[in-house]
Amino acid sequence: MTYTYKDSMDSGVEKEVDSDNIVAAILSIKGREPTFEDLADQLRVEKVALLEHITSFDHLATLAGDAILNALNLPDKQRHSHWAQWSFHYAMTIRDLICEYPIFLRQLRPRAAQVRHVERVLDHLVDLGLSDSEAMYTQFTMFSMGIGAANSKPFGALLRDNQQSLSDFLIAVQENLESAPRLAALLHGEQNLANMDDDVLVSSLIQFALEGIARRRNEALPSGLDFNYQRQPLVEF
Repeated sequence: MTYTYKDSMDSGVEKEVDSDNIVAAILSIKGREPTFEDLADQLRVEKVALLEHITSFDHLATLAGDAILNALNLPDKQRHSHWAQWSFHYAMTIRDLICEYPIFLRQLRPRAAQVRHVERVLDHLVDLGLSDSEAMYTQFTMFSMGIGAANSKPFGALLRDNQQSLSDFLIAVQENLESAPRLAALLHGEQNLANMDDDVLVSSLIQFALEGIARRRNEALPSGLDFNYQRQPLVEF
């Protein structure tokens, strides 16, 4: 369906509004949740034009979440050829994805796009040497840690209130070292965790989880694995 631009300078010019350009407008707004007003301004149409395609904010979030998952660039298996290295970069990719598009967390209920995403991740991890069950456990763990890591960012308040921030958890460990010596040792509690950079905290905890997965496989992670995360383009349309 076509609508007239609301911008007076474009008066009389028609613009087609469909799901594809609505999604493109959603994904052009980063670091916060888009509103209907944002999208109308981005597309230069009246809000009524959007209501032909989006019936509610939940519908908008589902549309955005599915598009993000379908277009998400997974880490390169050639560059990150060990399963643990690839998994580390996957968790950090999920962290950045949620920080850039916090609307993604609005719709985490199982849907076809999520099933396809998990299947893609399992394919990568199995190709890198994990069994199906090990790959499933690793995907779930790294995805969950990516969500927690996103909440350690300054705009974590935009995300769900019931999601625990990894940095908050680590600060709590620092404040309770005497009552949690085992946990403190595992998380390097002798350091001043409250003053450590978020990326360092997140990286350490993800690597700790990967070491645990390796122990379940009766293996040790090889020394020299590259856990220096360098952000790559998140989505590609």
